[in-house]
Amino acid sequence: MGNETGANSNSSPVQGDIADLVRAMLEQNRLREQQMEQIITKLMDNQKTTTPMMLPNLTKTIPMFNGETGDTDAAAEWLNALKTAAQLNGWPDESTLEARRSYLEGAARNWYLSHMVELNTFAKFSKSFKAMFMAPEEVTETWKRMYERVQQKNETVFAYFHDKVRMCRRLKLSMSETKKMICVGLHSRDMLSALMSNGHVREEELMADIREYNEVSLIRGERFRSTSTPSRQLLAAKSTSVPKVGTDKQNTITSSRIKKELRKTYDGPRCYNCQLTGHVARDCTQPRRPLKCTKCKLEGHTSKYCEVANTPDVSLVSCQTKSKFMYYIKEVRINDNKKTVRGLVDTGSAFTIITKTIAKSYGLEVRPKTVNMYVYGNAQSIASYGETQATINIDEVSELITLVVVDDQIQQYDIIIGRSFTDCENVTFIKTTDQLQFAYCMMMPYQEGGVPYESTSKQIVRVVGENENIPANSMKMIKVNAGDHDVEVMLINEEDTAIRLNRDQSVGVIRGGRKSTENNHDVKTPITTEMVKYGSTLSSDEVDRLVHLLNRYRECFAFNLNELGCTDVLAMNIVDDGKPVMSKPYRASASERETISRIVQEWKEAGIVTETKSAYASPVLLVTKKDVDARLVVDYRKLNAQTVRKVFPTPNIDEHLETLHGATLFTTLDLASGYLQVPLTETSKEKTAFITPSESGQFERMVFGLINAPYEFSKLMQRILQPLKNKVAMWYLDDILVPSTSFQDLINRLSQVFDALREAKLTLKLSKCHFGCTEVAYLGFMLSAAGVRPGDQKAIAIQQYPKPKNKHEVRRFLGLFGFFRRFIPRYAEIARPISDLLRDNEQFVWTETQEEAYNNLKDRLVSKPVLQVFNPNADTELHCDASSVGLSGMLLQRGEGKRLHLLHAVSKKTTSAERHYHSSKQELMAVVWSMCRLRPYLIGIKFLVVTDCQAIVHLNTQKTLNPQAARWATLLSEYNFDIKHRP
Repeated sequence: MGNETGANSNSSPVQGDIADLVRAMLEQNRLREQQMEQIITKLMDNQKTTTPMMLPNLTKTIPMFNGETGDTDAAAEWLNALKTAAQLNGWPDESTLEARRSYLEGAARNWYLSHMVELNTFAKFSKSFKAMFMAPEEVTETWKRMYERVQQKNETVFAYFHDKVRMCRRLKLSMSETKKMICVGLHSRDMLSALMSNGHVREEELMADIREYNEVSLIRGERFRSTSTPSRQLLAAKSTSVPKVGTDKQNTITSSRIKKELRKTYDGPRCYNCQLTGHVARDCTQPRRPLKCTKCKLEGHTSKYCEVANTPDVSLVSCQTKSKFMYYIKEVRINDNKKTVRGLVDTGSAFTIITKTIAKSYGLEVRPKTVNMYVYGNAQSIASYGETQATINIDEVSELITLVVVDDQIQQYDIIIGRSFTDCENVTFIKTTDQLQFAYCMMMPYQEGGVPYESTSKQIVRVVGENENIPANSMKMIKVNAGDHDVEVMLINEEDTAIRLNRDQSVGVIRGGRKSTENNHDVKTPITTEMVKYGSTLSSDEVDRLVHLLNRYRECFAFNLNELGCTDVLAMNIVDDGKPVMSKPYRASASERETISRIVQEWKEAGIVTETKSAYASPVLLVTKKDVDARLVVDYRKLNAQTVRKVFPTPNIDEHLETLHGATLFTTLDLASGYLQVPLTETSKEKTAFITPSESGQFERMVFGLINAPYEFSKLMQRILQPLKNKVAMWYLDDILVPSTSFQDLINRLSQVFDALREAKLTLKLSKCHFGCTEVAYLGFMLSAAGVRPGDQKAIAIQQYPKPKNKHEVRRFLGLFGFFRRFIPRYAEIARPISDLLRDNEQFVWTETQEEAYNNLKDRLVSKPVLQVFNPNADTELHCDASSVGLSGMLLQRGEGKRLHLLHAVSKKTTSAERHYHSSKQELMAVVWSMCRLRPYLIGIKFLVVTDCQAIVHLNTQKTLNPQAARWATLLSEYNFDIKHRP
């Protein structure tokens, strides 16, 4: 018993330890489970609960964009829509780029596909898209679009308001300006009055008033429509009781009774647009409904303006017009073409109208232009297809006019002659009972010239024509004979019955009268054929057309100082140091003083010279020339010495000659006292004051002798004729050259030149003008279709030029002959013996060498060499040569028959250093110098260089180590040429 008890007592501690271990393990498991729950709970808390919802399809908000309208607003709207969709959907760049491709079409899609590689990010795409389709619009264009924006017929006032506000905000307009711009574009007058009577400081206030006005207008319309319902019900009730077929008069309601019943309940005007009462269509705020024709059932017009219903029977119209108005139909020639077209003379038409087919058949250049033409009444306008220019010839009357081109179906006739032709200056038409005849304007009565007579004699005036009739109480120009002359006089019939005059019937007597003392400066003498210098190849018809053109521009010619023009394009300003210059008058003989006084008096009467109180005083002198009237010249040397000089380029003669290719007729124009047609500024007038032995005065116009006069005049001509340069005319100071390829081309070009001169208020001297000549003298040259040669007067001067006797005369000789050096190949080499006389420390000794050179140069120029006119399309060659004496080059072109013709010859002397160059180097220098000298001709064309130096042939193929030769080769790199060796 004792042992068992001892054993049990020894085992109890062990069992207690085990229990503790079990409890500890359970506690750890519990803690571990608790930690796991905490972790799971934390994870669950961090996760967002997704609530299912329906998202809108934002891709539907992206419109298609084609980029073909040029509308920057549409491009900006499309790009913003794409950005918005990308942001709301959270698209990455790849999805956005795919979306842009899907919503581009047309030109925009082609642009994207061509730049797709470099536009690999949306930022690059957006930047490039803005640069291509969203170019910044100018403020003036934005303002113009905003100002022209008005409420359209089918547009609600709300749509108009918000669009106009958007445009005003782009311009950053104030609220008052925005309101004004919105109101001027409203269609409803009543709404405009209502809005302008209230003050608005915010857009919301203005919008609220518009909305309130619109709601009141609609409510009022509904109310008045509802009050008129009983009448309509009455009409319906009565109409239902009326049998469709019957004879019971008591049950029949006529249309007049219906209208009478409706009139009883009239509640104001009814709107044609919305059918509501209380307002008319022009004040309706609802969208405009389209007009509909009741005859053709088409929209866009009413029956009153229906072309289908109102189109007359063409055959009937032709039948009626044939007997009564046939003389209004004329045969018309266009641009001197022998083929004629049928034209209708319509003096009520402001335009001359030609059909598209006829314009194209004559090869007329039609420029796109819309001209809205209206007929009588309220008919819709007709838009033109374009416009063109052509010379219209009717009854031998020709005028260059602008024609409006329309579609063929617009008019029945090939051309309608309107006032653009009939109102031309010097064009008239005479209408009788059965005839309509065009003619150039006749001389005004008493302008054609008088009949010579002796004061002591009398001459009987007799009728020349047969059976001349003068209607009752009328006047008529009758051709009569007075002695040996036939003239037209105006006869007046004051009787109430017509008068018939027979041939040789006496109608009056010419007797001597007193000389008229009236000033007839305002009556301009017409230009006659005898006054005009024209080419011998012109026909009589062409001369008549030329004289008519000159009379058409009669104000462009001055026959005396009173007709002299005065431009308003510019005024000459003289700037000096402000110190007046004063001189005593030069002594003059009695006859010279009389001439000076006469010229000054003429200037004063013409307003060119006025009285003066100026402190300036420059003397005058009289210059006389052989076969030329004396000229009064002011000696402005002292004034010029203190005047600030101006610089302005003058035209180059070479530029003139380059434009003559293809010309066959030449015209030269000369201004009448060109300097005197330029006014002076007020501060400059007193500086031009002059003094004569008997009086003084100051100029109102620019005068010869002022140092800056040539530059001011060059500037004037540049401004006036610059648009015509190289295309129509060329000029040098007051000399104008007009080359032309035909007579019609001559007329067209002269018209453009005369228009420019007339606009500038300049006048020409007719006696110095030559028209339509095959050869003319211009700036010392004779110009013709064959080419250019020295002028006849220059050739005579060269032939009569005496042998130089000193160095001064050598300089004069070389100056005269050097002007024509282009005509003489190797001129520098030939003239070197003479030019060497001008070297320093060289005594003047005239030997046989100089004599030979002198005679050689004279013979070459007296033979009248001819230079061909440059043709940029012809085969061109440059022949070069060199020696120790000089360099030379000849520009040649192949003409007809493949023969070479000289265009220009250049040459120069070699310097003392250049004489010792190797011959190959001299030849190369000749090529380089000639090409640089003739650069205006050679640049831009391919040409052939011909030389007798074999070494230069390899210039383009072999490199050179010589620095100077390398620099020369660089100079030649801009030319396109080949080199050929000439043995």
